[in-house]
Parts: sequence; C-alpha cells; structure tokens
Amino acid sequence: MMRTSKKDERERSIFDMADSFREKLSHIPGIKSLTISTSTGAAMMGGAPIAVDVVGKDLDETGRIANQIKEFMYNLKGTRDVKLNVSDPKPELQVTLNREKIALNGLNTAMVANTIRSNIYGLTASKYRELGDEYDIFLKYPPNERTSINQIENLPISTPMGGIVKLKDLGSVSEKYSPSEVRRKNQERVITVVSDIEGRPLGDVTLDIQNYVNKMDMPSTVTIEYGGQIEQQTESFRDLGLLLLLSIILVYMVMAAQFESFLDPFIVMFSVPFAFTGVILALLVTGFPINIMSLLGTVMLVGIVTKNAIVLVDFTNITRARNIPLYEAIIYSGRNRLRPVLMTTLTTLLGTLPLAMSKGQGSEMWQSLGIATVGGLFFSSIITLVLVPVLYSIFETRIKKKKEID
Repeated sequence: MMRTSKKDERERSIFDMADSFREKLSHIPGIKSLTISTSTGAAMMGGAPIAVDVVGKDLDETGRIANQIKEFMYNLKGTRDVKLNVSDPKPELQVTLNREKIALNGLNTAMVANTIRSNIYGLTASKYRELGDEYDIFLKYPPNERTSINQIENLPISTPMGGIVKLKDLGSVSEKYSPSEVRRKNQERVITVVSDIEGRPLGDVTLDIQNYVNKMDMPSTVTIEYGGQIEQQTESFRDLGLLLLLSIILVYMVMAAQFESFLDPFIVMFSVPFAFTGVILALLVTGFPINIMSLLGTVMLVGIVTKNAIVLVDFTNITRARNIPLYEAIIYSGRNRLRPVLMTTLTTLLGTLPLAMSKGQGSEMWQSLGIATVGGLFFSSIITLVLVPVLYSIFETRIKKKKEID
C-alpha cells in the first residue's frame, strides 16, 4: 500500500503512476501476475469494478469461455489487471479402478483407497510411550519409492484372502491437470473474470463487454452473469429510478392539494423534463459520465426546479381572481414575479457552483452532483420563464372554450 502526496502537490495522477509501476514490475523475472489497484478502501470493499461470472457444470467449457472473455477484456480500452479468480490447474495422479477386478479379489473401492492413502500419505500405526509421554508411530512409504507413476502402480494391495495384488492389476494410474479450487455461486460452478477500470466510465466498458458476450457462440449449459460494481451500479440505478418516480408523484400530490386543482400542478411539472435536459447537456459539456451522484442530483432537482413555476402559476391565479383578463394577468405576473424567481435561482446556483467547480482532493466524487444540479437548474429556470406562461395560457383558453361550448 502506497500513499501519495496531495493532488495539487504532484504532477502525475495516480493512474499514470500505476501504469508506470505495471510497466516496470512486468519486466522483473519470476513475477507471473500482478495487480495494482488505484481504488479507495470503500471501493475495494464493494468488490472489483468489473466481474463477469461464467456459470456452468463443465469446468473445461466454462474455462474456455472465461479465457475468451479475459482475452477480449485484456485488449479492451479502459480495463486494467484483467485476471481469473481461479489459479492455474495443477498436476495430479488419478487412479481409475476396475470394479470387476477389485470385486474378484474380494475388495471394494474404499479398501483400495484407504490402502493407497496409508502408503502415500501415511497412517498412525501405534503409539510409543516413554516416561508418561506418548508419541505417534507414523508409517508411510519413503519418498524415493512413491515419486513416479510406475512406483505408484506397483503399490501392494492386501486382499481379504491374505493375498497381495498390485495396484496396476486393479486399475490404471494417469497424470492429469485439475483446478486447485472449485468456486460456486448459487450451488453452480463458476469462474469469474475480474478487472479494474481506468480512463473510461464503468458503464461504457460494461456495454462493450456485454456486446461482445452477446455475439459469442455460447453453449446452452453456460450462462453469463455480471457482478462486482456492475451489479451494484445496476441495482443503484434501478433504485434511483424508482426514487425519481416516487418524488415526481409526491410533488404532484402536494401541489394538487395546495392548488386544489389537477391542472395547475400538471403545468408546473412541465419544468421537470427540461431539468433533465439541462443535466445531460451539462454532463456532456464537462465530460462527466452519468453516475450515482449525478442521478442523485437529478432527484433533488425535482423539488428544486418546480418552485419557480409554482411562484408564477400561483401569482397568476391570484391576479386572475381580481377579474384581470388572462393575457394581462400572465404578463403582469411574469413582470412582478421575475425578481423573486431570479433571486431564488441565483442563490441556489451560487451555492452549488463551488461544488461543481471544485478541484480539490476527493472532488471527483461530488463534482458530478454539483454539475448536474447547476446545469439542470439553469436550463429549467430559463425555459420555465417562457414555457410555463405559454402552457398556462393554452390550457386556460381551451378550458374557457370548452365551458362556452357546454
């Protein structure tokens, strides 16, 4: 773990330093793989930014698919330290027994397995006692007599009839490679491809991976799932979407109760979509991605941007109650409420502007929230001063004509 100086006290970013470390360490003999993470402690607790789970029963098939995805992610722009969460397969000796032969000799698989284990691993044959102390007497074949397949095949196996047979007479011994560990997810075997991200938003990198996976010739027994911060981001976006919908409904219900009308709150709510437009434009201009913090700012805007339209509509209703014609009331309300609207908008903008323009340490986390709030509020305030009076006049004119027809 390495701590760097403050952001404004160094010339290189932590990502540049990480790339430099990767390049230098990769040339050191003996290093098979390395991982250099630039994530904070909180991000590391949430798991790898990108985790692609390859789930299936056949480890050979899932391993092949996982390696294909790993190769693609390794060459994909924005990924770093791509690796599998399982170690390389290790060699082992597998004994395949012939059940007919062991049955003819009065043996079963458990008896043969216990004999092999006793010879290779060893067993406690007895205990040696001396002066009140006990010592295990551990017996096993010497190392120089159990190092080759030929020696293992010639291991003697005692039969219940008192005879001796060799292991090769009961089956075969072969050398194979098998995984050192088998990971499971929901009781299914899984191999996970993990990666850090750098230089690109998580959503863009995820979209490229998903497009590649969708084009792969995937066996029916293999499924792909996305975990890590991808899963967390998807869940967070879904929760924020539900929160945004609930906030719009609650704001409309409160205004309907206060205005004692369903039409006036509907006119006011037309300012909300333009706040979303302002958020997107502000993020595009500044180059920030849509993330959790910018979406949180969008939810906050639902309550902030409607206040200007509420002021205009409410004062227009008060003016019309004095028997002033519709268009004169709209012009009069716009002229008299312009100052309060600008005052409330400017105070909110100036209060949020330092957050949007911050360049200090840790500003990357909160800056998108400030940019989204400033962009949405500025754009919606300008549109509100023009759009809301126009919509008010259109709806009120149609209602008046409908009453005259009735």
